[in-house]
Amino acid sequence: TFSTSYYLTHIHRWPELCLSAESSDGELMGYIIGKTDIGAEGLFVHVTALTVKGEHRKRGIASRLMSQLEMVGANKLGALFVDLFVKEINTRAVNYYKGIGYVTSRVLSDYYDDCNALDMRKSLPADKLNRRMIPKKIIVR
Repeated sequence: TFSTSYYLTHIHRWPELCLSAESSDGELMGYIIGKTDIGAEGLFVHVTALTVKGEHRKRGIASRLMSQLEMVGANKLGALFVDLFVKEINTRAVNYYKGIGYVTSRVLSDYYDDCNALDMRKSLPADKLNRRMIPKKIIVR
């Protein structure tokens, strides 16, 4: 859903955070694209895209990709947390992320054309007190 240059930029700048899942015959089943950033709270990993083909869903592929990205962020990069934006109306995705330990940090008003975004976060081991998971209870406009 992104342009070719978008993918190439991420693969070039953050190759360790661009992961794919392939079948034994080489079919692409899903991928995750991430990047690092440094904000006021320190170094973190942002999930830019997580996609699994419809026929391969409900098989744990997304969870394995997320887990691998979190491990790279924690062990190789020393990031404090992972964050991602998800459509507030996408209840299936919101519940999935909650189920793997993410919490809503803040709401981004009108981030998408049709709705707000939730900024969801999960602390990594470097955030020993899980401070990055404390909800901010604010709406960013």
